[in-house]
Amino acid sequence: ELNCPIADKAQAQLSEEILREIHSFLKENAPYYLATVDEYQARVRPMGTSNVFENRLYFQTGRSKGVYRQLKSRPRVEIAAFDGERWLRITGFAHEDDSTEAAESLLESYPHLRERYAPGDGNMAMFYLDISAAYLEDASSGLQTVLVS
Repeated sequence: ELNCPIADKAQAQLSEEILREIHSFLKENAPYYLATVDEYQARVRPMGTSNVFENRLYFQTGRSKGVYRQLKSRPRVEIAAFDGERWLRITGFAHEDDSTEAAESLLESYPHLRERYAPGDGNMAMFYLDISAAYLEDASSGLQTVLVS
């Protein structure tokens, strides 16, 4: 896992209001798209989970998936979501959190996932983001609203 003082500073400055706005946008416009790096190839996939727990933005995947290996080897990510009028773009670092509390918090919001995942099952992987940049961009005008910089 990479240490990134810039990401740590950005996360510390991320207000609860901005975090809730980002989370709401992702949840209301699922799927959003997560970009990772697989050796020398960019990978993008739709994601359907987001959660706020202990003032951090979380998402979930399975340890058997390629995205898990990519996040563990190169944790720098980007996320994009679109609501038909605005793009949300997020840059940051993904950190795995093995706590049962983080997993349970997400599963409360996505109870249908309990059919496939459970805290401590060896497959459910929770990641939180240290967000270093986030902005909303109007698709027609190109005007940007900086949420985190």
